[in-house]
Amino acid sequence: MNSRNQVQLIGNLGADSELKPLNNGKSVANAQLAISKYYKNSAGEEVNNTQWLRLTGWGKIAERMERMMKKGAQVAVYGSIDISNYLDKAGNNRYSTSIIVNDFIVVQKFTK
Repeated sequence: MNSRNQVQLIGNLGADSELKPLNNGKSVANAQLAISKYYKNSAGEEVNNTQWLRLTGWGKIAERMERMMKKGAQVAVYGSIDISNYLDKAGNNRYSTSIIVNDFIVVQKFTK
């Protein structure tokens, strides 16, 4: 186990997870996780700072994500940080950060 790159997050899903089959027979799933931080600023006002993280799962985890990760649900995610870079259409170097999901649990389902 590589303990140098591990994250544990709890947040709410912004949309249903999307599963994509790949040409090699494997599958990948993506989801968006909202992590909120609440604090008081220097004026004493309460501030809600929400950040969005991309979740990526492969194989069996991807299939579980597609079945269980639904919009609004609160999930606990265990995984690692993945930072990749690419060139955009204009030739600029861009970076993308995502969480590679190793496991997760649905803490609370969203009900309408």
